[in-house]
Amino acid sequence: MYLEKFSLKNKTALITGAGGVLGLEHALALLETGAFVFLTDISKKSLKNNVKIIEKKYEKNRFNFIQMDVANEK
Repeated sequence: MYLEKFSLKNKTALITGAGGVLGLEHALALLETGAFVFLTDISKKSLKNNVKIIEKKYEKNRFNFIQMDVANEK
């Protein structure tokens, strides 16, 4: 009922810091509303750990991820 009001279906969300606790929670919330989620983090290990958690609940076509430093232009 509430998710219908907050539907983000056909929308894309970018999460920086997705390897952290808040990044994971934000990703799960956005996925719950139907958004496609793109996750980034500077730490490859932390990011992969959170991706494993997400993969248990959602299909791989609902999200993508890459290790990167979004503050670094190079």
